[in-house]
Amino acid sequence: MTPCRGPSLITAFLICSLCTLPRSTHQSPTPSPLAERADPIILPNQDLGLPCPRPLLINGVLRPPFSLNTTTTPCQCPRPLISNPTLSLDLATCIGSCCLPCPTLYAFYSPTLLDRIFALIAYLRIASFFCIAVSAISYLILPGKRSHPAITALWLILAISLHEVVAFLWTSEAEKGMCANQVVDATMHNNGLCAVQGALAVFASHAVLYWGLIMILSLFLQTVRHSNFLECHYVKVFLLGWLIP
Repeated sequence: MTPCRGPSLITAFLICSLCTLPRSTHQSPTPSPLAERADPIILPNQDLGLPCPRPLLINGVLRPPFSLNTTTTPCQCPRPLISNPTLSLDLATCIGSCCLPCPTLYAFYSPTLLDRIFALIAYLRIASFFCIAVSAISYLILPGKRSHPAITALWLILAISLHEVVAFLWTSEAEKGMCANQVVDATMHNNGLCAVQGALAVFASHAVLYWGLIMILSLFLQTVRHSNFLECHYVKVFLLGWLIP
């Protein structure tokens, strides 16, 4: 007796039909190791629940974050930005809680470029100060140079030497006088060294301008007007030159 093959044929037909169904060509790509290590892309309309405000890089421009869920957790800020240790969001150099490091100038150049430039300037200032010192010593030693009008050049040389000393100290310890902390620029209110350097720099600059003007005026009065006006009032001129600036 021949066995019934009806159910077996129906089952085989269904299996063949399922095998011939069209498959979707849209398959999820296999993530590569490089894609797994890459940072996630932050879209403008996407809230990733970051631990603190992080600036968004949109079309090559840093924009403030859309969610300001500030916490004490440090931000993962894109370079060269660093996390603001004071959690202050009203600084001019900050976007969200990510800020440019202080000194801000160092963020736009290689780490050692500015140090080499400042070192070169320091050597040039040392050479300049040596020449100024030779001129000052010559005016102090040579006869006839410690009276008016020649002594006016000595006061001008001393003012220039003071300016050179202040500038040398500023370039040798730039970060101490330029920054209050990692992200805040120094002012006379939050950095004592900045206040002292600023006061000395202003004093030296005004002294150089004053004694340069007095020297030119003295030459004009003597050679053109044949006047000894400054010699008659030289004590007042001296006090104004070293007290008013």
